[in-house]
Amino acid sequence: MAGASTVDKCRILILGAGIFGTSTAYHLSLSSDHDPASVIIIDRNAFPPPPASSSKDPPLGASYDINKIVRADYSTPFYMNLAHEAIDAWSAQSLYKAFYHQTGWIMLDEKGSDLAERIRRNFRECGRPDPTKDMSLADVREAWGGVLGAAKMEDFGNAYWNPRAGWAEADKAVEAMLKEAVKKGVKYQQGEAAELLLNDEKNGLKGIELADGRTIEADKIVLATGAWTSSLMSKLEDVLVINDVDRIEQQVKAAGVCVAHYKLNEEEKKIYDQMPVIINGENGEIQPPPPSHYLKFTNGRSFTNTITTRLGRRISVPPTSPQNVVPPALQAETISIIERIMPQMQKSGRENLAMAEIEVKASQWRLVEVGRVVLFNNGPYTGRLATIVEIIDHKRALVDGPSTNEKVPAVPRHAIALANVILTPIVIPKLPRAAGTGAVARAWKKAEVEEKWAESAWAKKREQREKRRGLSDFDRFKVMRLRKQVSISFEDLLTYAAASQS
Repeated sequence: MAGASTVDKCRILILGAGIFGTSTAYHLSLSSDHDPASVIIIDRNAFPPPPASSSKDPPLGASYDINKIVRADYSTPFYMNLAHEAIDAWSAQSLYKAFYHQTGWIMLDEKGSDLAERIRRNFRECGRPDPTKDMSLADVREAWGGVLGAAKMEDFGNAYWNPRAGWAEADKAVEAMLKEAVKKGVKYQQGEAAELLLNDEKNGLKGIELADGRTIEADKIVLATGAWTSSLMSKLEDVLVINDVDRIEQQVKAAGVCVAHYKLNEEEKKIYDQMPVIINGENGEIQPPPPSHYLKFTNGRSFTNTITTRLGRRISVPPTSPQNVVPPALQAETISIIERIMPQMQKSGRENLAMAEIEVKASQWRLVEVGRVVLFNNGPYTGRLATIVEIIDHKRALVDGPSTNEKVPAVPRHAIALANVILTPIVIPKLPRAAGTGAVARAWKKAEVEEKWAESAWAKKREQREKRRGLSDFDRFKVMRLRKQVSISFEDLLTYAAASQS
């Protein structure tokens, strides 16, 4: 291993060997404009990383998963078009196609939801043949060997089938691409980034310092650091005095989901190999088992873990606890979801990798959920409250912000990027999904949202900060004088007390 004083230099430095970093390194290695030997990719995981199904030492990072869904079913046309290109590559290119399984997907959509229709409208308007078709809930129960035969489906109103979707063996695909990049000359180094280093002019980066003391300098630096981005950027943003609205935390947030893996025996795997990807409404999804025999359930709720930096800023970071540390409430909710969609998986004696024999600790996680009250920290509604009424995807939600305070205008119902809000501890209990504005206003008032917010330490601190911002220079002078008077009076009181006791 390199010593603490080692300084490496390269033309392009890529920090992070997940799918974004690995794909960047791989495609640079194919380009005639770049010498692969001038590219270094750094990651905290060893090379090659252990398999994602390793319960002893699973690799860190979202890309190292046993499987990921590959689909063009998006409510945003841009993502749909991008995904069509990705599916073409997965289907045709030899490096990827061995890890791609075009099983199709079935989407179960709740009553009253228009998500499925918005997705299918995009298919009809994207310029490609629409692969989707309606499927009755009765047919869903009987299809694929009856894997959903015992599911409780009273909350679902419809379903549609897309045979062109599927899933990929994520960890193996990333590993294959990374090995190919290294084979072509890209240099892989294991290490954990500690600090981004500014150049002498402080108008750009010159390199990074690793936790073991090594330094790597580069002409260009690519951050593909995923959930660790805010923690890495925060110190640099402090040095450069970046405004809050321009910080990376306002653009991306570290978010996670709870996942359960069930180990199947050989007979069971033959049955579940028939199934497609199953979208369990807003509850999450189920993916077919890869060769490791693990059937994967994902809870649809996402959550953030936040810390306070040295300068008092809240940023989202991955938890420091092991990945299999799950709060008990989230465990119970996840198991409840599984019992409703595939009750047969909870039979006695089955190994449940994610939910059994785990250490339970208190958590700072706040779930992105219907009823969660959010505070806008960017945009025209900065400083106002709203509640989530619908989760659009892992980055966006529909919010509504009624107000009982005449001095604070209401926030109209609209879609927001989760990066522009902060999750508060307040939740409106049992708020129905996609509830109308009138119902939200009644629930908001009943839950005393604004009263609870006003009494919170967080709100009081913000109010005090706003008052300080509004002070004139003369007002600040008067505050300084008053502080001195209080200090003198307190000292005089101590002196008087001491004299009285002698």
